[in-house]
Amino acid sequence: MHIKDSPVKGYKADFAGFELDASKIELHSAHKREIHLPYSGPLPDALQDNDGAVISIMPTVNLRISVSLIVTKGKDKTRYRIAATPQEINNILFPFFFQDKGNNTYHTNWDCGLTNYWLGNYQSSYTHWRRFVVEGYGVDDLINQLSPKTMERMGKYIEDKKTA
Repeated sequence: MHIKDSPVKGYKADFAGFELDASKIELHSAHKREIHLPYSGPLPDALQDNDGAVISIMPTVNLRISVSLIVTKGKDKTRYRIAATPQEINNILFPFFFQDKGNNTYHTNWDCGLTNYWLGNYQSSYTHWRRFVVEGYGVDDLINQLSPKTMERMGKYIEDKKTA
């Protein structure tokens, strides 16, 4: 995962390409209503003098997960968009949401730092995202429900991606 160039308003584009160390992400949210995972890994030299950094991960109902780095210095918070593969995101979120009980048995991690409501909200969005994006389950069922117009749009999208 790395800092990506960002034309999005409110995000800085400095340091694009800087690699972040995923092993330095703490899997306990510093915020009760948002996934803000403390980051203690290396940062670009200009960001070394800070009061803290977190990786913000936002799963949404529309099967998107946005990831950003938030660096705090005094009262200022600077945001940087992060590029991460689905596998990198899954490697962080699965152990954040679930505890391994052995024998391929997993239970909800109630001690992740989020309130129960927000844990359920984000865990549900993550679980649906994981099933579609990482595991590939349910895609065929979804495609069978699409209208002809939507199928046409999807076909056009796939063709555009092939030529890009």
